[in-house]
Amino acid sequence: MLLFLMFSLSSVALFANVTSEKEEITIQLNTPEYSGKVMQTENGGVLETKGFRIQAKNIMYFHKTEDKARSIVASGDLLIQYEGNNFVGDKITYDFDTKSGVILGGRTQVDATVIASDSILLHPDRSFSITKGYITSSEDDQVIWKLLARSTSISKNKELKSEDIFFYFADIPIFYLPYYKSNLGKSTESPFRYGVNWESGQGPKLSMRYRVYSSETTGVFTRLDYRINRGFGGAFESIFESKNKHIGLQTKNYVAHDTFVNDSDPNKERFRFRIQGVAHNFSENNTSKAFLTYDWISDKNMPGNFKSDDFELNTAKRTRLQMRHFGEQALLGLNLEPRINTFQNVKQELPQIRVAVHPVEIGSTGLFTENIFKAGFLDYAYANRTDDFVPDFHAVRLESNNAIYRTFTPSIFSITPEIGFIGIFYSEDTKSDPNLQAIGKYGGNIHTTLKKPYQNITHTIEPYIDFLGLTTPTTNIDDTFIFSIQDGYSRINMFTFGIKNFLHKGSSIGTKPTFDSNLYGYSFLGSTSFSKQIPKVGLDLQWNLASLLFYAKLGWNFQEDLLDFSNFLFEYTFNENAAISVEFRHRGRYQFRKDQKENFILDVKRPLDVLVNSPLSDNRNVVLTKIQLRVSPKWILRGVTHHGWGRSDEPAYNEAKIDLIGTLSSFWKMRMSYSLKVTPDNHPFSKQFEFQLFAKGY
Repeated sequence: MLLFLMFSLSSVALFANVTSEKEEITIQLNTPEYSGKVMQTENGGVLETKGFRIQAKNIMYFHKTEDKARSIVASGDLLIQYEGNNFVGDKITYDFDTKSGVILGGRTQVDATVIASDSILLHPDRSFSITKGYITSSEDDQVIWKLLARSTSISKNKELKSEDIFFYFADIPIFYLPYYKSNLGKSTESPFRYGVNWESGQGPKLSMRYRVYSSETTGVFTRLDYRINRGFGGAFESIFESKNKHIGLQTKNYVAHDTFVNDSDPNKERFRFRIQGVAHNFSENNTSKAFLTYDWISDKNMPGNFKSDDFELNTAKRTRLQMRHFGEQALLGLNLEPRINTFQNVKQELPQIRVAVHPVEIGSTGLFTENIFKAGFLDYAYANRTDDFVPDFHAVRLESNNAIYRTFTPSIFSITPEIGFIGIFYSEDTKSDPNLQAIGKYGGNIHTTLKKPYQNITHTIEPYIDFLGLTTPTTNIDDTFIFSIQDGYSRINMFTFGIKNFLHKGSSIGTKPTFDSNLYGYSFLGSTSFSKQIPKVGLDLQWNLASLLFYAKLGWNFQEDLLDFSNFLFEYTFNENAAISVEFRHRGRYQFRKDQKENFILDVKRPLDVLVNSPLSDNRNVVLTKIQLRVSPKWILRGVTHHGWGRSDEPAYNEAKIDLIGTLSSFWKMRMSYSLKVTPDNHPFSKQFEFQLFAKGY
């Protein structure tokens, strides 16, 4: 050992700084032999320089001579660290002065990509290339898929370029690409995914997805599906995001010539497609933003054909362009929403412009004005022709929504009265005439905030009263087109009052509270629909602890002396291996289905006995349960149940689904799902089994 240390030190002193222009080489060899300008060992050693390290059993180092530069030949238990990449191989020859070399029988892994070759060439620019090798994502000796290329190079920045590529699956050539480029450091996923899926009633499906192109900002993918009972389907996907994240585009497009199980003729093949995408564009200072979604679908059943998570974009099946500009004086907006899927009911905005002027103080009076203007051409189109009952309608719509308010702060209270005006012009009404509707609005709010710190918590109380008043519109609501809830104005005088409570740990008021509650009620003055002064009250509760989440939402109807709604949610995480969730939902006959739950114009304008006998009344009860268990380090069991009853037009039902998800090997994963839906007499009328086997990274 002493001889080894002495020789190591003498080696460094003798060979590390031959000239000032060369990089130092640290050499440590076990029981080395020295002859002239050659140092060698068969008992292991390490050579290291900047960005490069070699460890091997057999090492022969050549110091610079007249005909030979500083170089090394190493083999046996070979490990090479080269610019952040680890290589193994049979033998390496490397020149330290030209910074180039060859690894014979080499293998390396760059993120999720495994590269193996008879020879790997190391280049002076710190890139490397392969000949007679392959690329895959399998770390096992048994390679399921691989790419064979005439030439492949990988740059220092992990950018891969290949030419004349043949794709092999199970040693069978599948397709050919003349050129392929990918940034291996951009994604940790395998460039190739494949799996087997089987659903009852659908038959087995083979799926393959391949990353055709990848760079620092762009990725392009192709996908091929084959269902034995239905035929072929193909997909083209892409993703782009600029380096500053201000511009982004993601597309997913699918075409197929197959059948679908719930068709009127399930054996008839049809040409079907889905073209969808989402995009955004932000200015450098984020004052201007644009959002685009599009979703063109051949038929309403198409989304169910490709329902996997990695193919679904958040388009809501809508095609819409939204543009916003946040100026110093106003917020400018533009919405464009055409209908491109004929099976949908859509309020088309062709387009609609919105200008919201920032609140402006009138002199030094403390009075502020708030003004919003809208202009657009709206066209409501129905999926099914209903001209005899509710025909399609359209109109130019202009709106001015204006208000004046002032805030007073006597004592601990904040009081803000408000008065305003709403004017809407329609180029055409239900009688095919121009229409001008005017509504006066008045109201305000009173609120305060009280805080009390204790040893470990801070208690906050917020009492509040809100009032909203609208005058009777100059045009009857039955004579105007209702494009949305913003057209359904009617006379109302509504008080909303309540008290909120919050408990925060310590004094961290800005964080999510550990406990919060809201006890509130409604009162409608001059309403003929409600005979009680306070017809509706509600209570919201929530506890948010480290392993427990519980909330309750309750609403009582004093007008009818019944429960309007009740929602309870209980979620508990036992440990890293088990978690459970139970939820109960109840909706009463008088809790009408509305887009805005706190808008009671409908309840006040229409008689309650008419509403309760309409589709807006939907009494129902639902219990949802979820459980997840990690039954072993590699296997997870998930169970979901859905129990529903109480609907007047539907029988009670019980649904259950069980998923078993696990890893079969370092490369294969499996998922099995079984779902069942039964009626009260335990007769199953819907059941489905699904099996998925997919490659790692899918």
